[in-house]
Amino acid sequence: MPPKFPQPLQPNATIGVIAPSGSPDPEDLEKGIHKIEAQGYRVRKAANLGTKTHFTAGTYQSRMEESLRLFLDENVDGIICARGGDGGIHLLPEFVDALQDIQPIPFIGYSDITLFQLALYKAYRWVTFSGPMVATELGAASLTEQSEQHYWELLTSPPEQWKLTPRADHNVEVLRDGEAEGPLLGGCLALVCALLGTEHLPEMDGAVLIVEDIDEEPRHIDRMLHQLRLNGIFGRISGLILGQFQGCFPEDPADDFTLRELVLHATRGYDFPVLTNFPYGHATPDRLTIPIGAPVHLRTEALELSVQTD
Repeated sequence: MPPKFPQPLQPNATIGVIAPSGSPDPEDLEKGIHKIEAQGYRVRKAANLGTKTHFTAGTYQSRMEESLRLFLDENVDGIICARGGDGGIHLLPEFVDALQDIQPIPFIGYSDITLFQLALYKAYRWVTFSGPMVATELGAASLTEQSEQHYWELLTSPPEQWKLTPRADHNVEVLRDGEAEGPLLGGCLALVCALLGTEHLPEMDGAVLIVEDIDEEPRHIDRMLHQLRLNGIFGRISGLILGQFQGCFPEDPADDFTLRELVLHATRGYDFPVLTNFPYGHATPDRLTIPIGAPVHLRTEALELSVQTD
């Protein structure tokens, strides 16, 4: 089944804001909504945005109903999540099953939203966007001007115009040279691992896997990388891109293993290309927005990551 790209957002489009996982900060949420409106878009808000049930944005039922209400509304042209958090896994698989008869629309989020994005690719080959959310980036004004411009360019342009190659000053490190082609899959490493062994993880054959995370100890990163290895993921993918791992490693490399060491050990015996320090991930002001599921070509010599639409 070929990938299904969403239609680009048009001027005056209506964007739904949902919270299927955690509860957003009210002040940052409103600031983020104002920023979306300043782009010329109309906003429709899920009714559970201001509610909280323990660590989630309301009850299971309210998160499910409100998220689906906006997805299934024919007048809503795109969906941006208010934040990530936890609890999205409660909504699988009913959430995905409910979307089987609709065409893909731009769907943006990351962190816990990784669950939905990978599940939608697995079920319907939807291409979605792992990128800034309403309260956590747009409302918190935590992005550079270049990062925010890249964000809106991807959402408003056709895939043949998407630019994913990092600038030279991003200082991406090549751990293993090579070329790779395949669907760009991944997201938050912990959530990718959470889907292992379930029906919602896409087939990784030939995929370019991209992962990032935040506030995980090196030993946890090590365990998750080896979890991927033991599940045969590294035997299937064609390339590996590691984004930012904010708050995961000590500043002094002598205090613990480095990400470089952990990755090279976990991928020993394989020859696919490996990049680290890619500008993508939690708390990364100069981040790139990543189209999950888009077919890409990765080349490490004269670094290039490009979308293939032919």
